Amino acid sequence: MARRIIRESGLEFSFPSSWGVRKYDEHPHYQSLSSVGLKAVDFIVLPPDGKIWLIEVKNFLPRSRSGKTYHVRSPSTRVLSATIEAKFRHSMRAVRIIREYYRRHWLYRLLEPLMVRYRKYRSDWSFWAEANQRLGEETLPQLLIWIELETDRKRYRTRFYATLREALRGQPVALWMGLEGNNPLPGMEVRRIQRTR
Repeated sequence: MARRIIRESGLEFSFPSSWGVRKYDEHPHYQSLSSVGLKAVDFIVLPPDGKIWLIEVKNFLPRSRSGKTYHVRSPSTRVLSATIEAKFRHSMRAVRIIREYYRRHWLYRLLEPLMVRYRKYRSDWSFWAEANQRLGEETLPQLLIWIELETDRKRYRTRFYATLREALRGQPVALWMGLEGNNPLPGMEVRRIQRTR
């Protein structure tokens, strides 16, 4: 079966081609919304289970370039949590803004019920109609933070998760942490990209 591949922060994320997937932080809508200060998660995923997944990727593993190894400095857990909380909140808001933008078009308003009913995500119209629909349902949005750290940084990951849960308190969200060996989204595959330079 064909798969949709998205590369982000030295990782390759692979999804079934039937899923709705948008690399949101590179999408033209985000480009216009970022000019007014809205931040974005890396990508938004609509699997067949009816949930909406907002995925943010952080890779703090050392990188090699031209034979040299560079260590990536991770921010404090409080700073990282605040950044991700803002990205989550802004991305949720943006889904609704994009849908309202499309609803200005009479053909979109006419086709919206059909797009949501048949769940085909090839067009932007159908993707954002379905994303908005899923936000309005009783199922919580799923926020997945995929974080790559060296194995000896387990305490950082634990502190970060606790700090992020606190930052998201009161918001309707299911929080997930993804890392090598722990993938909470069945059907998504993740692998590290081997760079050679």
